[in-house]
Amino acid sequence: MKKRFKTLLIYIVSFCLFLELISHVDSFVKGHNSPLSFETIQIKDELGVRGIPYGKWEKITLNRYGFNDSDNYTKEEKNHAVRVMCLGDSVTFGTFTAPYNWVVFLEEILAAQDIDVEVINASMPGNTYPQIVDRFQEEYLEFYPDILLVYKGFRYYMAQEADNSLPEKGIWERLGRRSAFIRLILDHQPQDPYRRLLKERGRKGITCLVDGVTEKQLARYREDLTRLIRLCRREGITLVLTPFPTLIDERNREQYIDLVYSGLYFYPSISADAYIEGIPRFNEVTRKFAEQNGIMYVDISEGLERTKEYFEDRAHLSVKGSKRVAENYAEALAGYIESAY
Repeated sequence: MKKRFKTLLIYIVSFCLFLELISHVDSFVKGHNSPLSFETIQIKDELGVRGIPYGKWEKITLNRYGFNDSDNYTKEEKNHAVRVMCLGDSVTFGTFTAPYNWVVFLEEILAAQDIDVEVINASMPGNTYPQIVDRFQEEYLEFYPDILLVYKGFRYYMAQEADNSLPEKGIWERLGRRSAFIRLILDHQPQDPYRRLLKERGRKGITCLVDGVTEKQLARYREDLTRLIRLCRREGITLVLTPFPTLIDERNREQYIDLVYSGLYFYPSISADAYIEGIPRFNEVTRKFAEQNGIMYVDISEGLERTKEYFEDRAHLSVKGSKRVAENYAEALAGYIESAY
C-alpha cells in the first residue's frame, strides 16, 4: 500500500512539473517574461525597493550596486568626463527588453559621436516618485552625476488613496506570481477581466475606483518635482525632465482594448479612462514645470509611434521604441554636453 502511494505521488509530482514546464514554454513562445522570481533580485528597505547586488533574473544580471547595468565603473571614481544617471521604473529598467534598454542605447549613441560620457541605469521597478527622490538624495549623490535623467510613470499619484482600500489578492493570484501554470490558467479565463474585476470590487464593497485625475494628485507631483529640482540645483546637477509616452490614447483605445483590460489586472484601482486621460495631464505639468523653472526638457515621444512596433504593452518600450527614445535623448544631450563640458 505504501509503495503504491509513493508511486502515485511520484506520478502527481511529475505531472505537475510537466504542466509547469509546458506553461514556461508557452510564456517563452509568446515573448512574455517569466512570472517567477523577479522579486528575488529586489529587497525592501526604509527608502523603498532596491536591487540585490549581482542578482539574476531572466536575461538580467545586476551589478555590484544592484543596478541593471555594467560593472565597469565605481561610484567613487569617474572613468569619463561626464557621468549621466538615469532614474525611473520598469520602463527605464528594461524589464521587457533585457538585456537591452534605452539607457544602453543612449550610451552607445553618444560614444559613437566621440562624446566622453558614461550612462548609469539606477532604475528599479516598484519605487514611487518620492522614494526615487529620497534614494537619490541619500545614496546616489555619492556617484557624483553631472546629469540626471528621470523617466517614470505616474501611477503612484493616481492611485495613492485607492490602493490602500484594495483587498489583498486571492490565493490563486498570489500563487500565479510563483507558478507559470497557474498564471496561464488565470490569463485564459473566458470572462472579461474588466467585468470580473468590477464584480469582485462590488462583492467586496469597494467604491474607490479612480476615474480621473484630481488637482490634489497633480499638486503632490509638483511638490516632488520641486524637491528634486532644489536638490539638483544645490548639488550642481543638470536635471532633464521628459513626458511619459504611452501606447494607448483616445484614438486607438478600441484597437488595443485587450491591453486596456489587461492593465486593470495589474492596476485595479485605476480605471481605463483615468489612465488614458490622466497621463497627458501629468505630462503637461512636467512640461510647464520645466519651462517655468528653467529645467532642460526633452520630448522623448518625438517619432515614437503609438503602435506595438514601439511598445510592448501600455507603456513599456519595445527594442525599437527604446532606440527611438535613446535617439531623442542623444540629440538633445550631445550638443549640451559638448558646450557645457
